[in-house]
Amino acid sequence: MKKGIVIAMGDDVFTENPRITVHHSLTLDGEQAWVLTIKNVNMDDTGDYMCSLNTNTNLRKLYHLSVVVPPKIVDADTSSDVEVKEGERVLLHCGASGKPDPSYKWRREDSSLIHTSGKTELMVVGRELVIPKALKEHAGAYLCIATNGVPPSVSKRILLTVRFRPLIQASASEVWVNLGSCVNLSCVVDAFPEPNMVWLKDLGEPITTAHRSDYHLHDSSATQVQKHVTGLLYVNSSRWIMTLTVEDVHEGDLLGYRCRANNSEGVAEARVVIYSKLQSYGVQ
Repeated sequence: MKKGIVIAMGDDVFTENPRITVHHSLTLDGEQAWVLTIKNVNMDDTGDYMCSLNTNTNLRKLYHLSVVVPPKIVDADTSSDVEVKEGERVLLHCGASGKPDPSYKWRREDSSLIHTSGKTELMVVGRELVIPKALKEHAGAYLCIATNGVPPSVSKRILLTVRFRPLIQASASEVWVNLGSCVNLSCVVDAFPEPNMVWLKDLGEPITTAHRSDYHLHDSSATQVQKHVTGLLYVNSSRWIMTLTVEDVHEGDLLGYRCRANNSEGVAEARVVIYSKLQSYGVQ
């Protein structure tokens, strides 16, 4: 009996629910027993069940069935990937179903620390993760983990992207070389979204490798040598290394070179000056 409704009497089942059966058996002590079996249990089966014997003393025993359900992420209640501008507030939320109600924890996918409201933690507890002021260091993948003691736990990956203006740093502010040698310059660029990156001479002339002026005749041969070689090394989605090689340095190359990067958030540049080692010796 459940909620006053007779489910079975003896071996006779009165419910039309095909998941419920009753069978008669003997215990190890040789006593008679009637066993109620519920297949494919669901939440509707939760409740009190009573076994009653129609005897002079009207014996009965009460059972309570609790149905537990492992957690499941509810996409409608959970943030999708988020993109914000540096300095903006970030609010990530997570929702899951399950019985008992799930609890929530947040961590970064790479296990690095989470910086929120002056705190630095490996795990943040709660349905919401709040970052009052997004910095570029906050960018990355976050995992919302829902648990309720019923395995397995579940998680949702949320990618946080932070747009920020370029930051650029030259490997050196000045380089000293021998005339006739080649020199390599480099700058590290951090930015998102990906910026436009160029090398410029001090007078603002862009340096490319596609113009005829980028070639010259080497003094010791009759072959053309490419004067400037630019390169771009991808490090990750927000970092690049710009390179510039100046071949066969002569006096006309002794000037400042600027690495510049600009995107929708702003522009930045760094300057490197090439000097001749003869200048350091006071030779004109």
